[in-house]
Amino acid sequence: MYRGDRRFGELLRRLGISRAVLSDRLSKLESAGVIVRLADGGTHPEYRLSESGLDLWSLYLAMWQWQ
Repeated sequence: MYRGDRRFGELLRRLGISRAVLSDRLSKLESAGVIVRLADGGTHPEYRLSESGLDLWSLYLAMWQWQ
């Protein structure tokens, strides 16, 4: 989501994991308050980083650099 992917299909293509795994992980991230699911009428829902999720950016960068 840091890279701009917000829909289930976009995330599925980018990550290359199964639908079941992605669905499970999105559910867990939503329950933990890291992301929010936005459903606007009849459109496909979008997933956005919550304020807490955005706060993880510096941690994400540190892990990426350490890798």
